[in-house]
Amino acid sequence: MSLFTSSLKRPKATYAAPWAIVGSALILALAVAAMAAFNVHREQQVTSRILSDKGAALIRAFEAGVRTGMMGSTGAGERLQTLIDETASESDILFIVVADSSGQILSRDQVGDASLSEADISSLAPTPEVQWSLLTLEDGREAFVVYAKFLASPGGQGGQGHQGGQGGPGGHGGPGSQGQHHRRNEYLCPDGCDYLGQPVDVNTMDLAIFMGMDIAPYSQARAQDIQRTVLRALVMFALGFAAVASLFWAHNYRSSRRELLDARALATEVVTNLPEGLIILDRDQRVAFVNDTAQAMLPQGVDYAGKPPGAILPPELLALVEREGAAPPVLDREMDCSLAGGDPLPLAASVAPIITEEGHSAGHVVILRDLRQVRRLEHEVRRREKLAALGDLAAGVAHEIRNPLSSIRGYAALFAGRFPEGSDERQSAQLMAGEADRLNKAVSNLLEFARTSEIKPAPHKLADIADHTLRLVRQDAEQHNVTTRVDHDPNQLPAFVDGDRFTQVLLNVLLNAIQAMESQDQDRSLVVRTTSDLETARIEVSDTGQGMTPEQVGRVFDPYFSTKPQGTGLGMAITHAIVEAHAGRVEVASEPGQGTTVAITLPLAREGDG
Repeated sequence: MSLFTSSLKRPKATYAAPWAIVGSALILALAVAAMAAFNVHREQQVTSRILSDKGAALIRAFEAGVRTGMMGSTGAGERLQTLIDETASESDILFIVVADSSGQILSRDQVGDASLSEADISSLAPTPEVQWSLLTLEDGREAFVVYAKFLASPGGQGGQGHQGGQGGPGGHGGPGSQGQHHRRNEYLCPDGCDYLGQPVDVNTMDLAIFMGMDIAPYSQARAQDIQRTVLRALVMFALGFAAVASLFWAHNYRSSRRELLDARALATEVVTNLPEGLIILDRDQRVAFVNDTAQAMLPQGVDYAGKPPGAILPPELLALVEREGAAPPVLDREMDCSLAGGDPLPLAASVAPIITEEGHSAGHVVILRDLRQVRRLEHEVRRREKLAALGDLAAGVAHEIRNPLSSIRGYAALFAGRFPEGSDERQSAQLMAGEADRLNKAVSNLLEFARTSEIKPAPHKLADIADHTLRLVRQDAEQHNVTTRVDHDPNQLPAFVDGDRFTQVLLNVLLNAIQAMESQDQDRSLVVRTTSDLETARIEVSDTGQGMTPEQVGRVFDPYFSTKPQGTGLGMAITHAIVEAHAGRVEVASEPGQGTTVAITLPLAREGDG
């Protein structure tokens, strides 16, 4: 016998768990990636806003310094270059360029070597509002360029702003505005401004300032932030994936554990409730398990777990367990043996080794089948066969004996009439007639025994048949000082019986009970109980007679067996045959000195019977 495990069919959700984990991981990865992208985008916006705000502040400060220089008395002597160089000397400033709308550079810092090309300047469209753009310079570096219109008149663009409008400082057409506007050439180009060899007047131009800021420190900081963001995202993904996987694994573990427990419970129930005895020995040849059926075969009140097999098994079974090598299993070997020193039992034993998948021995399994019921059935079959043969023989013998017996009885009566009263001859003739009558009665009993299977059932309540039969034996009961008592279930259902034949059955049982109490000095009582359930009707006849031994109980239905000196031994045999003809069952329970109870169970009448 191989040791194997059988799994119940697992639900589909358990097999889909890996796909569910992959799907959950993808969703989690998308969510984490979206969060990381959002964080990176937010970092870019923060960096751009910081650089833009700083560039706008520098441009406003630079323009304020230029306006102050143009308005002051020292403005004519100051050059724009000094202010540009001072501003461009900041560590994160790559260049400062002042140009017109056509891309002509009018002034630039002389601190660094980075600058904008005219094409870059032309591609940008400055407005009074500060703007920014990310450009790649000719040397390959990236610059964050903040730009806006420079020295724009409050009322218009370039040199047109001085015409019309309100007066006042800085206003349209005011003295301050016109003075400031006409001093551009003096302040921006004290040595004169020219473009491609031609002098130009900046007073009439739209000027713009472009301030390039070094983005490398911010890019490095942003790269570090991105690295930290990616690292956080990876950690979050790993933790989330571990959590999701743990949930699925926990679910699968619970499902597998539940299935294992269910399978174990199922196996335990099956093994425990097997109709055959099961004893399992472990690899150390110790008793590991004894099911309820095997426990019922053993002496009660003893825990056999952990004991050596010799404490339970008889020597003939122990020899089968202790065989060397890979001996083949022993199947259904019948033997009469005693388990754990108990009463001898007829058993069919099977012994097989338990072999693991690796081919190692894990112990032995011993299966014991109780043959007591089988032996009883075999005995019953043999008894029925004997009764059937005896019935056929009895019918033939009775037929052959009865006719000449009638002639003998007639001649005996004739001879008795020819001799005087009191003569020896007359007494001999009368004796012959009496013996013929006794023999005729025995023949009648044989014929009755032979025709017990001939019944005509109909619905009858057993209580009615019992009351009728008790009236028939009332005189016998009174002669033997036997008190009778009935206990009828008022709700009993009718049985499907032949009333006359079953009356004969009860008559046999009641007369036997009355005669069994002849030797009792007191407490001679006879009780008749009738009940029914959903399937059968039952009648019990109990007496307080001398009882019978187990051997006598075993033979009580045998023909010609009787415990009474004058009994024929056919009464209970006829009773048994009639009850069986009704598809019923008759049982006898008796102990010496404790009386006897005869219980008869019959099928109920169904709708349409009769």
